[in-house]
Amino acid sequence: MYASQVVMGVMLLSGRFVALALVVLAPITVNILLYDLFLNPSGLLIGTLVSALHAGLFYANRQVFLPFVKLNICRNFILCWPGGD
Repeated sequence: MYASQVVMGVMLLSGRFVALALVVLAPITVNILLYDLFLNPSGLLIGTLVSALHAGLFYANRQVFLPFVKLNICRNFILCWPGGD
């Protein structure tokens, strides 16, 4: 588990595959925040900081993730493929 975190950290620092690194690190970030929130309230500052940094990187790269949440509206309401009707 720690090896994947190190690899993802290197990917973030190098600027390559940032979107992949953010997706892989998202559950780990949520786990850190929830652990600090419910089991270790004295460490909540760390969890909040990690979550804020992750959210900031996600927001900075939001153009990469927009196609996943884009609403495709078709004229015939049967099945929509990206870029088609």
